[in-house]
Amino acid sequence: MVYYNRARTITFGEMGNTVRSVPIMFGYIQKLVKDRLGLSWHLVGCFVENVLDFISDEDIRDATVSEFAGFLKGLHESAFERVPGGNIFVNLYEFFREVLEQFKKYLTNLWVETKRINFPCEFGKKSDSLFLCMECHREHL
Repeated sequence: MVYYNRARTITFGEMGNTVRSVPIMFGYIQKLVKDRLGLSWHLVGCFVENVLDFISDEDIRDATVSEFAGFLKGLHESAFERVPGGNIFVNLYEFFREVLEQFKKYLTNLWVETKRINFPCEFGKKSDSLFLCMECHREHL
């Protein structure tokens, strides 16, 4: 039960660091994808590369696996209305880009609702220096 609770609270930033810091992890992920999805090695490489790009996105580094599970549940309940249809392997990049965009919208709404951020414009890093936001008239990074 402790492992399950830890997995629910792991952030995308922590997950990305783990994958990058444990060399055997990348090979394990590739084999898991190949076995579970039955893909050719070429598609496995593309799929895993897109997953790693997805979890490494700076804007979602503080999102948890539990929040992503909530997003996926909502996506499933809406019968994938917001996700590109057809064969996702035709354009993996576009598929992951669209899912990432929808996940960011989901996180923005969730984090405003749960008061993790005060305004939607506070979501994600926009600059390396402090600037005056023209949306909420407050300073942000």
